[in-house]
Amino acid sequence: MFASRNEALEWCEDLVLTRHEAEETPADSFEAWLARELGGTAEVKNIARYFKRHELQVGDVLFEQGEPSDCVEIITSGCVTITRKDEQGRSIRLRRMVGYAVVGEMGFYRRVPRTADVLAWLTG
Repeated sequence: MFASRNEALEWCEDLVLTRHEAEETPADSFEAWLARELGGTAEVKNIARYFKRHELQVGDVLFEQGEPSDCVEIITSGCVTITRKDEQGRSIRLRRMVGYAVVGEMGFYRRVPRTADVLAWLTG
C-alpha cells in the first residue's frame, strides 16, 4: 500500500525505468553522443570544451526551485529526479530522467526562476 497516488505512480515509474535501464547498451562517450546529435558536421572537440563536468552524489541538488535559471545541464550518466514543492511545502516528484537528458532549459530560455528542484538520484 502507498500513502498517496503520487507514491504509487513513482513506484510504477521506477519499475518501468529500471527495466529500460537494464536493457540499455553501454553508453557512448559524451563526445560521440554530441556528434550524433549535432549531425556530425560540428567540430565536437571545439564545442565540448565549453562544457563543465559535474560529479554528483545521490541527494545532491543540481537546481533548486525558485533560484535563477542561469544555465542548462546535460545529464550524461546516472539519474536525476525532478520535484516540485506544493503549497504545504511537500515535495512531489514530477519525473525521473536518465542518460543524455537536458535539464534547466525551460527556465533558462524563458528567463524565469527555476520551477522545480533537480536532484541526483539512485539508478535502478
